[in-house]
Amino acid sequence: MKKVFILLAFCFLTLISIFLLPTRVKAQTASDWPTFMYNQFHVGFNPTEAMAPPLTLVWTYQTGDTIVNSASVVGNKVFLKTRNNIYSLDTADGNFNWSAPTTLYSSSSPTIVGNTLYTEHTCNNCALKAYDTSTGTVRWSSSTFPSGIRETSVVDGVVYAGSDDWNLRAFDAATGNVLWTTPLIGGIVTAPVVDNGKVFVGVFAGHLFALDASTGAILWEAGSFWPSTGGVNSSPPVAS
Repeated sequence: MKKVFILLAFCFLTLISIFLLPTRVKAQTASDWPTFMYNQFHVGFNPTEAMAPPLTLVWTYQTGDTIVNSASVVGNKVFLKTRNNIYSLDTADGNFNWSAPTTLYSSSSPTIVGNTLYTEHTCNNCALKAYDTSTGTVRWSSSTFPSGIRETSVVDGVVYAGSDDWNLRAFDAATGNVLWTTPLIGGIVTAPVVDNGKVFVGVFAGHLFALDASTGAILWEAGSFWPSTGGVNSSPPVAS
């Protein structure tokens, strides 16, 4: 009888945990491509996929505007941006789910974490925005950039974004509140790479920086590569 009681109590507590615990953010699956160049390291390669020609066209979708970036794919949805809009489509047949207007010219890829899409706009006095992936509703908007915002990285509840105004910024991914701002010595045109508590980013002046991911403090700087080799125009590779 005692064993039966213990078993029932265990089942009861399990049911409580299922219904009362907060929903966890869905982990990235092998087929997802949720951000620019695949993942937080922006490697541009999915080691679990093996696509080879010949490839077959499955569907097309006419946006009516120029597509200027790579799409992001999570689950059965594909998210893409044109010069003036963000679109959500079904991966299976290209069916339209929703669209939302962006601010003027936008050339960056969206980043999706859980049920939130983060995107930025490469223009003057534009905003970093978070959208609900189910409806396209804006969750928050941060207009802290006097000039163009580039590709983002979203890691551990923080959005990291560089800008043409020479600053790297970190935002609370849930609220859009600015956590820190660090001035560098050149415009940032690449996606920051976040690993092991550090943020790595290059600037157009040819310098490479490592910053503390929690505080934005500069840990070290390497350069200058300018003008002999030009600026840093790609995300830095990181080997842990």
